[in-house]
Amino acid sequence: MRHPRKLVLLGCLAALIVMTILSAVVGWAAPNLVSSLIAISRKWTHHITTVLFFGFGLWSLWDGFMEDG
Repeated sequence: MRHPRKLVLLGCLAALIVMTILSAVVGWAAPNLVSSLIAISRKWTHHITTVLFFGFGLWSLWDGFMEDG
């Protein structure tokens, strides 16, 4: 506890705000960029990202349940 609590709280809040803005910008720009670079429709981009989202979620759950300790 070297730093004041208010300073730590403000730092955490600022990091949360920055990460939220960055994720919203990337979430908006990435499908447009992928669709234009690979020349597939936004519909297919949506389906592929949905499958990847669930795949990584299941992978994380599997890893969490199979971990020792």
